[in-house]
Amino acid sequence: MKKLFIYLVFLLGSSLQAQYFNYYFFSVPSGEGSEYETIEKEYFAKVMSKAVEEGIINGWSVYRKVGGDRKSINYYSWVGIGNLEAFKAFLENIGNAFSKARETLDSPGLVDIGRKKFGSYMEWSGTFYREGMAQPKDFNGFKYLRHNYAMVPNPNAFAKAQNDVWKPFIQKHMNSQKIKQQIWAVARRLNPVGNAFNWNVMTIDGYNELTDVYAPSDGDYPDISNLDLDAIDETMPYGWYKRIIWQRVSKRNPKLLRILTRK
Repeated sequence: MKKLFIYLVFLLGSSLQAQYFNYYFFSVPSGEGSEYETIEKEYFAKVMSKAVEEGIINGWSVYRKVGGDRKSINYYSWVGIGNLEAFKAFLENIGNAFSKARETLDSPGLVDIGRKKFGSYMEWSGTFYREGMAQPKDFNGFKYLRHNYAMVPNPNAFAKAQNDVWKPFIQKHMNSQKIKQQIWAVARRLNPVGNAFNWNVMTIDGYNELTDVYAPSDGDYPDISNLDLDAIDETMPYGWYKRIIWQRVSKRNPKLLRILTRK
């Protein structure tokens, strides 16, 4: 059975500069995944394409959870915004992108379906700030992400330890190709705040193949015994709350718009 996915491939360099970004988390019931992805492909992809073209955002992508409990959150969309000034412009102008995209749809009814469905699917949305990032000099993109979530007492201290200890290590070994990882990032949640959520910071590991998530190196993983892991552990006393693998199903690229047919 053939599935059509729109791959709106954004310029990776520009999208990775998005310091402020939004996540929208969804719980899509069993049997409705195809409908959900169609709405993303036919409606929201066009909205986000218009938003990128007009400089309202600088990246968008949608991910599906790999494995795990299908009754919990199983999709999320990412919107890359940029700096604080760009975030303000995003809030003021994203509505115009929705209105303009509706005029280009072959099936305007998707707008009403999309809004209704997204309202029932969405669990919560949040605004995040990317504190640090690393990628190899021979960057090849990524199709899979592993999110590592934690609840920490001091998000700033957590981000500093991650950047001081882990970022140089992962950058070095991505560049030497001793590991297959294509991106690493650390971020903290800005909104919503409070104790109603189980995590407030995250790190992100990106790979091109699902097998690389489980086996990130061809041989032994580089030695970490010389790293000051105590500095990291002290900032996350409760360890990782959860680690989830996500597969990208759609994204936006201002240079290229094409529909790929995949089995």
